[in-house]
Amino acid sequence: MKTAAALVVAAAAALQPAAPRRAVQTRRHGFFEDLFGSDDPAKNAAKDEQWRIQQDVLKRRQSKEATNKYFDDVDANRQKAKQEQVTKWAFQRDPTQDSLIGWKKLRDSGEIGDLKTGLGTDGKKREGGLPIPLPSFGLGGEAGVGGEYDNGERFDLRLPYVDQGYEDPDADVMGKLMDLFKKKPPKEGE
Repeated sequence: MKTAAALVVAAAAALQPAAPRRAVQTRRHGFFEDLFGSDDPAKNAAKDEQWRIQQDVLKRRQSKEATNKYFDDVDANRQKAKQEQVTKWAFQRDPTQDSLIGWKKLRDSGEIGDLKTGLGTDGKKREGGLPIPLPSFGLGGEAGVGGEYDNGERFDLRLPYVDQGYEDPDADVMGKLMDLFKKKPPKEGE
């Protein structure tokens, strides 16, 4: 009898209406946020502009003439940038003058950014470039250990004597090692 009463109570509880649940709203944060549009007209305008740019790229890729013109423009810009770099750093290859003088002139005119802070010639922090995935021990920069001259760029290539190629004669370790195994000529007294 107890079992039947328990079954009746359980069936009655199952037929009772459930308490109203509160509607749970979730906000989309992160990767899929505003995927299908936004309430913000500025975001929608930016998305439409990116869509237009993407469509222009697709049209250019489908047209052989437009693709050739694009790559001709890219090559012309690269040649121009290369020539500017060659003329800017030509003082380093001039054997008649000290490279430090030319380097200081470029520093004073503002054509060389600050090596210590990483600020460019326009006074803004340089972003991008090719990251070198090795730790720069002692130089550090922002991500490294304690240094201040790295800042994600090859600062050593902007120093005054980089193209003159000074070599320390005592730095040839292998040459010194090979000298140990060379047969020494006998002394005259022996």
